[in-house]
Amino acid sequence: MQMMSFVSLCKALVVACALVAGVVAAQPHIVASVRLPGDKAHFFLSNGTYLRFDVRSNAVDPGYPKPVSDASWPGLGGYALQIAAAFNGPQGKVYFFLGDGRYLRYDTRDTRVDPGYPKVINDANWPGMGRYGAMVTDALNWPGDKVQFFLSNGTYLRFDMVANRVDEGYPKPVNDSTWPGLGPYAGSLTSMLRWNDNAVYFFTANGEYLRYNIQNDRVDPGYPQRVNDRTWPGMGDVLGRRHRRVMP
Repeated sequence: MQMMSFVSLCKALVVACALVAGVVAAQPHIVASVRLPGDKAHFFLSNGTYLRFDVRSNAVDPGYPKPVSDASWPGLGGYALQIAAAFNGPQGKVYFFLGDGRYLRYDTRDTRVDPGYPKVINDANWPGMGRYGAMVTDALNWPGDKVQFFLSNGTYLRFDMVANRVDEGYPKPVNDSTWPGLGPYAGSLTSMLRWNDNAVYFFTANGEYLRYNIQNDRVDPGYPQRVNDRTWPGMGDVLGRRHRRVMP
């Protein structure tokens, strides 16, 4: 009888651990982010939803997250679970890169995906990026009309939007020489966002973020920090990382 109870207890513990692991695995993470007019930052999540963060009030707007659908993002709904990266382009365009090597161009003025998209990333439309199309995991607006594309193999490309080509000498490894302070996180970055003229936020797969100082060209002291409702109000519940006070 005692043996049966012990076996039953072990089975219950295995089931409980599996359920906990399932919950952890199901927690979404940020896969792409862009800034749009009205001081709003949009964070796209791995579960096909998105958050709208109000920069002025420093909090997620009420009613979010919402599903990425053709109602909220016309033309983008069918690709909600494929979004891998995004960045702000010229003339009110946002470029969304998909995990299968395609991309879409979204017009924020007409609020719809432009006709003819998605298209395959190749050397005709993105000179120098053809072989890396399916490897793009993050994209970042950078000063001088540049876009930094981070790849799944721990390297990055710098694309010149004016010259319309990848700069010479790329890809380069993401390390503490090319991105001081970012090297240890090269393999865990999931999204990044140009916050203002001097700050970039990098988000990682384990729920942390770093603030990169463009002028100083390095990660600011004191980072990484956890993404929670203290550091990013309204995002902790969604990402499953509420801020808990540590008791003395």
